[in-house]
Amino acid sequence: MVETIRVLYVGSDRDADTPPEMHLEYADDRLTVESVPNADAGVDSIATGVVDCVVAEYTLPETTGVALLKAVREDYPEIPFVLFSADGSEAVASEAISAGVTEYVRRDEQDAYDRLAARIVDAVRGSDTAVPGPSSGNAETSASTDERATRLRELERTEARFEALAQQTTLGVLTIDAESVVQYANDGITELFGYPPEEMVGESLLTIIPERFHDDHRAAIARYLDSGDRQLDWEWIELPGRHRDGTEIPLGISFGETTIDGERRFTGIVRDISERKRQQRQRTETLQALQQLYEITADTDRSFEEKVTRLLEFGCERFDFEYGFLSRIEPGPDGGEGSGTQRIVYAHGTHPLLQPGETCPLSEAYCRKTIQVEDLLVVADAVEAGWESDPAYETFELGSYVGGKVRANGELYGTFCFASSEPRETPITDAEQTLVRLMSEWVSYELETGLVTTELERQNERLDEFASVLAHDLRNPLNVATGRVEILRDESENEHLETVSDALDRMDTLIDDVLTLAEGGRTVTDTTAVELSVIAAESWETVETDRATLQTEGNVTLQADRSRFRQLLENLFRNAIDHVGEDVTVTVGALENGFFVADDGPGIPSEQRGQVFESGYTTAEDGTGFGLAIVREIAQAHDWTVSVTEGDDGGARFEIMTGS
Repeated sequence: MVETIRVLYVGSDRDADTPPEMHLEYADDRLTVESVPNADAGVDSIATGVVDCVVAEYTLPETTGVALLKAVREDYPEIPFVLFSADGSEAVASEAISAGVTEYVRRDEQDAYDRLAARIVDAVRGSDTAVPGPSSGNAETSASTDERATRLRELERTEARFEALAQQTTLGVLTIDAESVVQYANDGITELFGYPPEEMVGESLLTIIPERFHDDHRAAIARYLDSGDRQLDWEWIELPGRHRDGTEIPLGISFGETTIDGERRFTGIVRDISERKRQQRQRTETLQALQQLYEITADTDRSFEEKVTRLLEFGCERFDFEYGFLSRIEPGPDGGEGSGTQRIVYAHGTHPLLQPGETCPLSEAYCRKTIQVEDLLVVADAVEAGWESDPAYETFELGSYVGGKVRANGELYGTFCFASSEPRETPITDAEQTLVRLMSEWVSYELETGLVTTELERQNERLDEFASVLAHDLRNPLNVATGRVEILRDESENEHLETVSDALDRMDTLIDDVLTLAEGGRTVTDTTAVELSVIAAESWETVETDRATLQTEGNVTLQADRSRFRQLLENLFRNAIDHVGEDVTVTVGALENGFFVADDGPGIPSEQRGQVFESGYTTAEDGTGFGLAIVREIAQAHDWTVSVTEGDDGGARFEIMTGS
């Protein structure tokens, strides 16, 4: 019985207060532990002292614990060696097993030091051999029977340790020779391929390789064996394996080469990576779906209706659902939960109750619960989820469903949904739910934008009605009055007729300006790229400029309604001529975010600048007061801002900021 076990710990693992040697000695008082920080110090300690067991961390300065293991095995093949690793990967375990490690303990598991201490004791008891430094005695060796027997016992112990370690893992462990004949297989191989270990040993590895890869495997082995003495580096490869029943399994294999009693062996740790492959496929499919989603929604040649219809079709294809639909929820008069009506707006599929225009009480629709939940309503199996006696299930008989809320302008609009008559065989994945969520949000955004556009159209219609009243209900009687004045002028020379005629002319001008003001207030929805200098020149030609001069400073391209932009400039030009005179110089120039129109007149007093854009405000005797109000309306219709300040020459300077 071993009284004291001398342990050499190689590594730098340090807790804040307790070094590893204290952990081990506390775990088992039979252990006496010497700790060194690196592999070189470990080799020196083994060479100069007496060591019963070596414990090494996997990660060491400038090397690894497995590299240290190989170095120790060359000079001290019988010394127990335990790898204490924080890295629990298959590659590390496979490398350690093939290198002849006695025990392999993961440092990141619970009670790691207690388990390590127990493994050290077991390993030393199994070995019952203390390893001193190199002997200075007889240097001669002989191939005696005792020596061969010792080597055989060591080989048997090594193989026993290998098998013990291999059986501890749930992964498949397989060893083949240079002829691809299986020398060892653990129970994990049975789980993967259906063959018991005793059936695999002695059989060709080709038994579990799909036939189409047989030639490739033979060629790969031949190339490697022909390459000389080069050792096989540990690698990770992926390839399919063949189960006993003929099905193929995607495998991940970490493997490497060892030499046992002069024979080359190749050991691999094998795992089923079906789930990893499934996740990879799902990620790829999700990325492709997002790309398709973008292509559909960003297609400027499609209308909103066409995009929604295509999204419903795409969703049914992508999620393997029979039906897709966009519903409109119309609340009931009492506003209570479940009251109201569901109306189908757009749909894909053949369900008779899920066609555009079809309605049903909200109390009988799946959508009533969709609008009650925070996120999506997801039902993979309606019966299993308890819907069998629900009015919605009785009405629509949908076995599976996923749907999200659609909102517009902060208010509930309806739902965007997919469904099938049968339950789903697989759960509705997070990726699929994300796509439904994105579709619902896109529809919400488009509907909100469309509702805003509709409201602007209504405002424009009201302005059109107002302009129509002016054009018809006011101008017609004005024309009658003007005609009567002309008749009276022919019949008499009453001096009051001239005053009446001037008043009628002014009314006609006012109607023209009000019509222009109404037109200017229409929100701009269709713009083109126009150059400031070009529009300024065109507008100048339509104004009675006489001796006035137009100057331009720089140029800028703007997005604008061309006709109304000209009206804005014409009004600013007329304003300058009316208030400065025929000899005025008007300057049009570019700004960083817009443009300006300035004159060289006396300018506008600062106390009046806040009033000049008000309808009816004018300082001219014959002015209507609508000219600058029209400028403001046209600017606002473009979502621009206009202000007045003092120009470089002291005149009025109007700055229009476009924000771009």
